[in-house]
Amino acid sequence: MKTLAISRQTTYAARLFAALLIAVLAIFTAGTAANAHDQLTGSTPKNESTISESPEQIKLNFSGELQHVEGADMTVVVISNAEGQKFDNELQVKGRDVIATPNQPLPNGEYTVTYRVVSSDGHPIDGTVGFTLEGQAAGSDATETAAAPSTEASDEPGAQDAATQSPEEPATAPQEAAAGISPIVWIIVGVAIFGVAVAVLVNFARRNNMK
Repeated sequence: MKTLAISRQTTYAARLFAALLIAVLAIFTAGTAANAHDQLTGSTPKNESTISESPEQIKLNFSGELQHVEGADMTVVVISNAEGQKFDNELQVKGRDVIATPNQPLPNGEYTVTYRVVSSDGHPIDGTVGFTLEGQAAGSDATETAAAPSTEASDEPGAQDAATQSPEEPATAPQEAAAGISPIVWIIVGVAIFGVAVAVLVNFARRNNMK
C-alpha cells in the first residue's frame, strides 16, 4: 500500500510538472511570434525632440524590410500639428526606411507623425512620432548683429578670454537604462523552483509513508 501511495503521488507530481512545462512552452511560443513583427527603431527628427529648422525629410527606421506596393496604400504617413492641420507629403519606402518629404516648409509648432506600415511578416503596425519646431523668429538676426560689437569693444588683456570662457559644467555620466531581465529567465527560474518544490514534497511523502 505504501508503494502504491508513493507511486500515485509521484505520478501526480509528474503530471503537474508536465502541465506547467506545456504552459511555459506556450507562453514562450506566443512571445516569440509577437517579437517577430517589425518595430520602429528610430526616426529623424527623433521622437520628442526640438529642432530649429523645418525638416526637408522625415525618416522612419524599422527593424526589418517593409512590404510596400505602389498605389496600394500599404504605407501611410500623416503629418499634423497641434491644431489638427495636416501637411501633404511625398512618400518613399526604401527597404527598412520610410521617407516622407513635406510639400512645403513647416511653420513653428508641435507636430505628430502618424504612420502605418506593413511588417516583413505581413502584419500591419502603426504608431506616432512627435517633435517640436522652434525656428528663429523674424528680426532675431538683426538683434544678434546689433549686439555683436559689444563683445568686441573690450580689448583689455584677459577680457576676451573671460568672455569666451564658458563656466565648467558638472560632469554627468550618461544615464544608462537599467537592463531588464528577460521574462524567459523568470520562467526558467519558476520552473526550477517548482521542480525543487515537487521533489521536496515527494521526498516528504515517502518519509511519512515509511514511518
